[in-house]
Amino acid sequence: MMNKIDLKKNKESIRFLIIIFFFVGGYAFFLTSMKWMPTTADASYISKLGIENKWNDRTVVINRWDYSKEQNLMEVELTINNKSYDGKNKYNFSAKDLNGNDLKTNVKVEEDDWIVLQISDVPGRWSDISLRMSIKDSKEETLKLYTNIKDVDKVDKIEKLDYKGYITKRFNIEINNYKDEISKNEKEKIKLNKEIGEIQKEIERLEQKKIYQTEQEKQDSDSLIGEANYSISTKQKKIEDLDMDIAELNERIQMKEQQKQDSLAQ
Repeated sequence: MMNKIDLKKNKESIRFLIIIFFFVGGYAFFLTSMKWMPTTADASYISKLGIENKWNDRTVVINRWDYSKEQNLMEVELTINNKSYDGKNKYNFSAKDLNGNDLKTNVKVEEDDWIVLQISDVPGRWSDISLRMSIKDSKEETLKLYTNIKDVDKVDKIEKLDYKGYITKRFNIEINNYKDEISKNEKEKIKLNKEIGEIQKEIERLEQKKIYQTEQEKQDSDSLIGEANYSISTKQKKIEDLDMDIAELNERIQMKEQQKQDSLAQ
């Protein structure tokens, strides 16, 4: 009888120790995660491409964040606009995974407003990476940029490039982004023109119906026709605005092409 009681007590003790182990382990992970993650750690903490991150009177934009699983390597391209004009345009970088492990960073290109860096020895299995950026010889706060396995741009291989190679890649990405915007605008124009065509058909139908309508019915039809014509005018104005945007984007492409050639010639 005593053996059964002792066995029961031992089982309860083991169960209690397991609960304590998981509680302490979970609490420790929570504390380290709070240090690693931003204050409000929700789905919005991921740093999006092309979005300005405001920091120490500067804006930092991630142009691209590439990841090659085969190479255990990441490459990040940043554009920095120093609005403080303090002359401090040199930065320190570090990176960590979600477990707090340090990852090696190596700056490939460093200019006042443009930086390309690599994060190497990325674990084969990872979920989130934090890239930290601080101003050299300064005690200002550190900027933390984040990506995860779902949002990072996966590539087969990150090519070894020299300075001119990175210049070419940078301008080609910007030019292709402009071309993508032009393509979206052209598709929107097609959609608007199709809608205008359908409205014009409806106006013709309303005009035909007026032949056999009373004066009151004709007034109602004229009111509908007026609304339809206003809708056409609104859509035509949108098309004109899109044409202006397309012209501007084409001009930007020409300027970027010229800038690329001039940069490569230096």
